Amino acid sequence: MKKQCMHIGKAMLSLLILLATLSAQAQVRFYTDPLFRGKSASFETSEYNTLGLGMAGNVSSVVIPNGYEVTIYDQPNLRGNSLRLTNNVPLFRIWNDRIQSARVSRIGGPHPPTPPTLPPTLPPVSGTDQVRIFDGRRYSGTDKDVTAGNHARLGPWTNRPSSVQVPRGYVVVLFDQPNFRGTSLRLAQNTESLADFGWDNRVQSMQVMQSGQPQPVRPQPVPVTRPLPSQRVN
Repeated sequence: MKKQCMHIGKAMLSLLILLATLSAQAQVRFYTDPLFRGKSASFETSEYNTLGLGMAGNVSSVVIPNGYEVTIYDQPNLRGNSLRLTNNVPLFRIWNDRIQSARVSRIGGPHPPTPPTLPPTLPPVSGTDQVRIFDGRRYSGTDKDVTAGNHARLGPWTNRPSSVQVPRGYVVVLFDQPNFRGTSLRLAQNTESLADFGWDNRVQSMQVMQSGQPQPVRPQPVPVTRPLPSQRVN
């Protein structure tokens, strides 16, 4: 009887350890050193205006569980340039020791808080407030003005921008796939070299908005409604 109780106790302990391990794996974990080494801290689904536990400005790698995404920012309060991640990063290069705040959320789930939908069209930006993309670094080469709104495809400018001028009060969100899909990069200021973020010649769609306006949500596919087959009356 005692042996049976001991076996049951060991089984329960193993189960508790397994549940604790799974719970830990369901959290995003930042590390101060490359290759998931050094000091680490885990973060649950939430918004972190300041990356606490000694992580702000000290992150070199991150583990992201399946089904989760992390948006990192180089300024506190979810401001500044941002980058959306859905996979483990063993070594941040451009972003090494730059992360100040972050948003952790489930893929496909609501972001805390859920952002309201932006109207489909916005009035164009006029005068010197125009967002401008360049196919050369440091605002060189051929350039193109981009009006405020959603640009699902960039046509001849696909995979072409190398630098971006962002007027004060505006935000640009870049995507590496058409239709606002894939990895995204948020810019709130002039960026003379997208290569510094690993984004040179990667942009395939983009969104331009005023910084005071709600961030647009990504468009969702519309289900196709098929007509019901006609019923035969015997």
